[in-house]
Amino acid sequence: MKRTTLLTFAAALVMTACDSTTEPAAPGDPVFANAANEFFELPPTPLPDPCTGEVVIVSGKIHGVINTSVDPLGNTTFFLHVNSAAFKGEGATILTGEPTGTRYRGHIISNTRLVLDPLDGGFVTRDQTTIRLIRKGETDPTLEDDLVIRARLFLKDGTVQFLDVEAECAAVDVDA
Repeated sequence: MKRTTLLTFAAALVMTACDSTTEPAAPGDPVFANAANEFFELPPTPLPDPCTGEVVIVSGKIHGVINTSVDPLGNTTFFLHVNSAAFKGEGATILTGEPTGTRYRGHIISNTRLVLDPLDGGFVTRDQTTIRLIRKGETDPTLEDDLVIRARLFLKDGTVQFLDVEAECAAVDVDA
């Protein structure tokens, strides 16, 4: 996705803020805060689906909001929230990539928090992402062919401290 673009944009905002004069902040109040609200096109991207045994080519519109703040100690915090505005997919065979005709609708929710420490240059990142792919047009609503992926990640100074990824095949009633 466009996380790199959003983080670059946020870093530019922080640098701009460092050049501006501000009133002294009360303890705990951010010295600088800003938000950006953007929409991005997700290019066609293959996602293996263990529930159906096919590859789903996902695409659509992704919405991202990034909030940036700098506290009185100079710690910079970026909070990135991403969700899907219009997310869809089409099934394809794993071996040939030929379309299967299966259509999906989907949803992404991702929250990432990055804190930079100005004293030692270290950083902490926490991310939680959920992706849902719901197969459309199925005749059996009890069939567990809808994919739910949940991922949690914790990084400290670039080293993975915790990673948990789970994929679940579920029966989701698309008419509900």
